[in-house]
Amino acid sequence: MSTNEQFIPIGKVAEITTLSPQTLKRMETKGTFPRSHKIGGRRIAWLESDVDEWICCVIRGQGDSEILEENLT
Repeated sequence: MSTNEQFIPIGKVAEITTLSPQTLKRMETKGTFPRSHKIGGRRIAWLESDVDEWICCVIRGQGDSEILEENLT
């Protein structure tokens, strides 16, 4: 893990991926999106590197095809 690693909250992840928070949680549950981390109380966040890697997989065509279908509707 990089020393510059940082957590990003669900709102920012939704903005970066253009997916709704509900879709992100559903995909996480299905195992098609990286696992979030509980960072205190009820607050969750993702590692920025995990989200970046997921985006790279989608660009390479290695992501869940459901992503594009859900995002287009």
